[in-house]
Parts: sequence; structure tokens; C-alpha cells
Amino acid sequence: MDKLKNQRGLAALEIILATAIIAILATVTVPKMARVLDKISLNYEMKRLYSTLHFTRSVDKLTKYNVSIFTNVFDTGAGRVRLHIQKTNYLIKHENNSLTDFIDKHFWASGFQFSYPAALKIIAFDSQGKGLNANNGAADGTITLTSRFGDKAYITVNSVGRIRGSYEKPK
Repeated sequence: MDKLKNQRGLAALEIILATAIIAILATVTVPKMARVLDKISLNYEMKRLYSTLHFTRSVDKLTKYNVSIFTNVFDTGAGRVRLHIQKTNYLIKHENNSLTDFIDKHFWASGFQFSYPAALKIIAFDSQGKGLNANNGAADGTITLTSRFGDKAYITVNSVGRIRGSYEKPK
């Protein structure tokens, strides 16, 4: 009985076993957490680009009416607001201004890849909300967002002005 009362601390074997259990649990959960964080980033990027496209379309429709609230931020004399998609970011800018004079700039999450038809490199909308490309032609196509683990999200823009986001490939 006296031996048990005098024992203090942990034996080396107990410490090794506890460390091994923690290491096994970490090797199982860390990769799963990385995939979860990757899906969260993909979801964020898709929703951000989707809402930016809606914002661009709304501004183009509102500036048709020369709304005074927007004259400071969105000068109607500068032309349509356009979305410029680039490899590492996208810009929202007036069509008549240089790429250094932009309204908003968003950098993609690291490790993400984006593919899109050449017609969708620059997207604008007319006063009725119809999608236009850089040549004022119809903006039809799908932007594909691919995460580090290969998960994909799609944003489809068509000439009627519909913008759709999906995790399934459009038909």
C-alpha cells in the first residue's frame, strides 16, 4: 500500500502510448480537415464570384437610370462596369478606365485553378441585364473553379443575363 502512495508521475511507457494515440488520431483527422477547408474555400470563391457578377449586372442596370446615389462611386460617364477575370485575381472596373483604376480586386485562394472560355475573360451587362463579352457579343459560357483536391464548382453566364452557380457540370 505504501508503494502506491509514494508513486508519482507517469512511466515512460504510458507517455509513449499516449503520444502514439495522439499521433494516430492526428494522421487520420488532419487530411480530412484539409479537405473540409478546401471545400469551404471553393464554396466561398464560387459565392464571391457569383455575387460579384450579380453586383456588376445590377450596377449596369441602375446606371441606365442615372441614379444619383451611384454617381460618386460609379460614374455613369465611364461606361459599363466590367468584370476582368485574370489568372490570380479578378477586377471590377469601368470599361473606359485602365486596369490600374478599378473598383474592386479579389485574389483567388491559393492552389485554385480557373478555366473559362475566351469570351468570358471580360464580362459586362447591358441596360437590360443581358450578358456581354469584351466584343459586345453574347456572354455565353461556364467558368470552372477547381480546388487543390480536384473538387469543382461552375458558374454559367448566358446572353439572357442568367447567372447560375452549381457543383454539378452544366449540361
